[in-house]
Amino acid sequence: MRIGAAVVAGALGLVACTSGGSSERSSDSVASTSSAPSDPDVVNGGGGGSAEPLTVDQAIAMLDFVDKSEVNDPSAPQLDDYRDDPAVLAVALQRLAAGSERWVDVYVWANGGYNAEPLRRFADHSDPELRYLASVGMISMGDATGFPPLIDALTDNTLVGDYETPIWQLAVTALARFAPAVAYGPPYDASMTQRENAQAKWRDWAASIGTASFDVERGQWGAQ
Repeated sequence: MRIGAAVVAGALGLVACTSGGSSERSSDSVASTSSAPSDPDVVNGGGGGSAEPLTVDQAIAMLDFVDKSEVNDPSAPQLDDYRDDPAVLAVALQRLAAGSERWVDVYVWANGGYNAEPLRRFADHSDPELRYLASVGMISMGDATGFPPLIDALTDNTLVGDYETPIWQLAVTALARFAPAVAYGPPYDASMTQRENAQAKWRDWAASIGTASFDVERGQWGAQ
């Protein structure tokens, strides 16, 4: 898997990615600048919201190319520039419905999808990065069942991305983004005991919330 050191960027930009990936390794997922794909066989035109909508064939080619690219491959399309493209979303959804477990399909749908259902099966996936992506996407769509796997990640020391960021710190960032009024942390330098204590508080909180706790406009969760 290659989604790597993801950071929470916003309601529609949950995880920003600088390159593509394969099932073997994580890509570095930090905020990227706009860049058009440099492979003319993948797609012609620019990104960053200024490109013409892709055709289905172009979307398929782009996602396949990104999925097989090496970390930060300069020839890989910048996925952030195309993740909201209708054809890209449609292809990702079709692949997920067919059973895909590719990081690129989960990433696209977690960021731009409108329905949490395609992500739910990843909530208990063996890959911690897929669990993270899916849970963040679900939470952003108003599905509170994304909280338990994200809270579980608070004690997960798996390192991801070129910067080898502990995934538990990514979970802290996501929780702070989606539930800013719940100050359970833990801090980024927390000990395992502190993380376990914060985890218990987050679990109690998550068990107490309902759909009414979700602010659709802000993409945030509050107290019931």
